[in-house]
Amino acid sequence: MRSYFPRIIVLLVAGALGLAGCGEEQAAPTSPSPAYVEPIEGTNLKRVVLVPRAVERLDIRTVEVRPATPQEMAGVTPAGQVGRTAVPFDA
Repeated sequence: MRSYFPRIIVLLVAGALGLAGCGEEQAAPTSPSPAYVEPIEGTNLKRVVLVPRAVERLDIRTVEVRPATPQEMAGVTPAGQVGRTAVPFDA
């Protein structure tokens, strides 16, 4: 006589695994968004606004754009030197 016990166990385990996926979906933890996008009036452009903590984590700094010095324009043709500006690499 054959034993059906192993087959029954396999069916029970498969059924239990199938039912395990039927539970309610848990909502992701809500935390404040680090940034939001707002439209710029009068244009089709948008502005990304970061919360202060995001700016701190990304280490964002602003610097003033200034006219380029002769050393920064080395290798640029005279015609290309007109109106050149410089921004530091770490800005």
